[in-house]
Amino acid sequence: MLEGKKGVEKMKFRFTKNIYFQPLIKNSTYMKNAILHLNWPMVLAAAVAYYAIGALWYTLLFGKYWAKDHNIDTNDRSGMMKSMIIGFLFILLLCACIGLMMNSVRCKELSDCFTRSYILLAGLTIAILGTALNYLKRPLGVWFVDIGYHLVGLLVAGLILAKWGMITGHLYDKILIISPIK
Repeated sequence: MLEGKKGVEKMKFRFTKNIYFQPLIKNSTYMKNAILHLNWPMVLAAAVAYYAIGALWYTLLFGKYWAKDHNIDTNDRSGMMKSMIIGFLFILLLCACIGLMMNSVRCKELSDCFTRSYILLAGLTIAILGTALNYLKRPLGVWFVDIGYHLVGLLVAGLILAKWGMITGHLYDKILIISPIK
């Protein structure tokens, strides 16, 4: 359409490792490969560790305060198993996302991957939970309990995944991505 106009050249393509042009590829297998090549046993281990922190956090450490503020009867166990299973599945999903994020931040050192991912996830956690707790009109102490749990859980899960959960090799070194040359 623009080929015959003066000053407009045909767009040329070249291979690059620049991830910012990845959405231009319609049939990209990057995400499928990243999901399939996650170290899933370590994702599960990170989720178990994250969930175990929650068990300690909301029972021994801050359980009475948290239950009192949320008007939860600690003796009423009805529906608890369903809530725990759903909660664990969400934590498992979160840990898989942590692993994917660590693989996608494009860093050379594992500590660098962990730091970048943790800063991003901590910011999202504080913003999302802070907004929810604000509208629920919870006291500041509950903010520290709920947000603190996730910050500690993200820290532990991130450390586990940074140490043992990265995919073998960096996928972005193995996948060539097409991007336009200016």
